[in-house]
Amino acid sequence: MSRVLGDLDGLIARVRRRAEQRALAREASSEEEARRIQEEGQQRAEHAREAILAQGRRDAAEAKRRRLATAELERKQRMLEAREARIEQAFTAAQAALEEHTFEAAYADTLARLARQAARELGGDTVVVQLDPTMHARCSGEEVAAWAEEDGPALQRAAEPLQQGRGLVARSGRASVDATFANRLEGARTRLRGEVEARLAARASEDTPDGRTSR
Repeated sequence: MSRVLGDLDGLIARVRRRAEQRALAREASSEEEARRIQEEGQQRAEHAREAILAQGRRDAAEAKRRRLATAELERKQRMLEAREARIEQAFTAAQAALEEHTFEAAYADTLARLARQAARELGGDTVVVQLDPTMHARCSGEEVAAWAEEDGPALQRAAEPLQQGRGLVARSGRASVDATFANRLEGARTRLRGEVEARLAARASEDTPDGRTSR
């Protein structure tokens, strides 16, 4: 009987040890699984953090790019406004000076030079010169013919004056040269735009990185 009890006690002890071993194994496995889950969570958190930081850097770079683009557009707009203001100022002054010139005795000499220049551009045998109303009334056909260069085309005063404006229009066949003051001023205005723009661009290139103009 005692042997049976001893065998039973041993069996119970073995069962208990096996149960304890399984419990310890499960506990170790659970701890390992917990560590694995924690490490994976940390990795995911780190990846998320890096992604957020990278997106933040991209957003900051894009915001900086937009600010710089806006600043550049504003700078160009200021340049355009400054250019137009200077051109308008010069154009207004030139127009006023030309208007005054039409009342001077030298106005006829100016038209004579314009007529000769137009005749050189047109060529041919005869160039018809159409004057503004004021000079058409003041200059005879003989006077206009006397403006011609010896080796250039003959000059002939048109029968009718220009409808409006100051200066003249020269014609030879189908070709013509518009030497009215309005047209010549517009050409000068275009050239002046280019000159002013070049100067403004050169001035802008002297700007320091912080936006201040170098001296």
